[in-house]
Amino acid sequence: MPSKNGFVLLDELKEYNFEVVMVTGYENYAIKATKYAALDYLLKPLDAEDLVQAVKKAEASNGASTDRLIHYRSLVSEAEDTYNSLMVSSKDGYRVIDIRDLVYLKSESGSYCVMYFTDGSKEVVSKPLNYFEALLPADRFYRIYRSHLVNLKKVKSFNAKSSTVKLSVGIELVVSIRKKADFRKKMSN
Repeated sequence: MPSKNGFVLLDELKEYNFEVVMVTGYENYAIKATKYAALDYLLKPLDAEDLVQAVKKAEASNGASTDRLIHYRSLVSEAEDTYNSLMVSSKDGYRVIDIRDLVYLKSESGSYCVMYFTDGSKEVVSKPLNYFEALLPADRFYRIYRSHLVNLKKVKSFNAKSSTVKLSVGIELVVSIRKKADFRKKMSN
């Protein structure tokens, strides 16, 4: 497909009532294909017998992969709902935070972070930014600069010319030149 790939097309469709057989020249998309409940995954150059078998499998499935996709999406939805809180240690002990209220994190002196929340409050935590980058969901948080990790759902705008993001709390942060293209792609998904 010239301007899109099959995954983008399936994301745009949201729901579909047909079987998906991925045909590609790249081995590294096989795991991703299973997340889309693909019935089969064929590598180019195509083997005619493999294609015939994939079509037979699709004819015999009676929508089984559609059912798998619905089940998978419900599991993802449940997981997103349950993974919204995080317990962090601070100077006063421990605190449970709702990550939906977390706007961004800022690294302080390497081994500490400051968490900034939607209500304007902040919390100093005794863990480095790398720790939270690995812990928080990558589809919701992105490291825009060496010292800043932002909640993508709290990004209000991105100025490509100045390479800055404006967050829901009104603050503007710089996006590193090295991260700019990847950030733009992340925001467009």
